[in-house]
Amino acid sequence: MMSYGDTPALWIVVQQVGAQRLLRLVLTGELDAISAAELHGQLVAGLAAATPSAVELDLAAVTFLDAAGVRCLIGCLHDVEGAGSTFAIVDPSEVVCQVLRISGLIDILGVRQKAPGRLSTKIEPPSGAGS
Repeated sequence: MMSYGDTPALWIVVQQVGAQRLLRLVLTGELDAISAAELHGQLVAGLAAATPSAVELDLAAVTFLDAAGVRCLIGCLHDVEGAGSTFAIVDPSEVVCQVLRISGLIDILGVRQKAPGRLSTKIEPPSGAGS
C-alpha cells in the first residue's frame, strides 16, 4: 500500500477464489504514478504464487486514474495473458469508465460490469489506517 503522508493512496486486497482458480485484486483509492508499482507488484506476486486461470481487477472503489495507472492496467493485461490466464476489469467506478472510454480501452481491457447477483467487493480501509 502506498500513501501520501497520512492518507493511503491505494488499498489492494488480493483474493484467491478456490476451485475457479480465480485471482481477484480489489482496489480502493487512487491508481496513479505513485501507486501503479504497488498494483503491478501484487499482480506479479499473485501470478507467481498460484497459476490462476483468470485474473480480475475489481475497480469499483477506484477514485482516480491517470495515464500512469492506465499504463499499469495495460501492463497487467500483458503479464496475465503472458502467463496464460484471462484478464478482466470488473465493476469499474464511473471515473475508471470515463478514462478507459476516452482512451478507447474498454474492450481491449475486458471491462465488464458486476454480474447480476454478485456481492459487492468494495473493501473499506481499516479505520485509523495511515495515522
